[in-house]
Amino acid sequence: MTVPRQTVSVRDGFTMIEVVVAMVLLAAVLVMLAGMTFVTAQRSNELRTQGTRQSLMLQAVNWLTAVPYDSLPNHTGCRSTQAPDGEAYTVCIDLLTTGQSNARDVRIRLDAARDGVPTDTLTFRRSKAAECNPLTGPC
Repeated sequence: MTVPRQTVSVRDGFTMIEVVVAMVLLAAVLVMLAGMTFVTAQRSNELRTQGTRQSLMLQAVNWLTAVPYDSLPNHTGCRSTQAPDGEAYTVCIDLLTTGQSNARDVRIRLDAARDGVPTDTLTFRRSKAAECNPLTGPC
């Protein structure tokens, strides 16, 4: 009686095809990850610049809101300022006529010294305080 021969397959490693397929998959994943990382870093830089510009604009608006109405003409013109991140900006303040004797439009323009950053412009209306307050006494 003959005993059938059994073939035992012993695998001691990976075939060359498996290694190549694994490397191609890894390379594809790393290329996609690098692309997403680059876009994320670029967007983060844009958001930081926008946040800086917004904070400088808000600072100028708060300052011009606190200045007495009659001294607004003394604060017009351009001045250079530096943001906390080291960027240089020019803030220009202009007064515009509104046709009303007790109100003025204040325009703030923010220009970056670096190319590629757009100019921001903001206009708001300041009005003169009322001569009397009907809530606190007769006028």
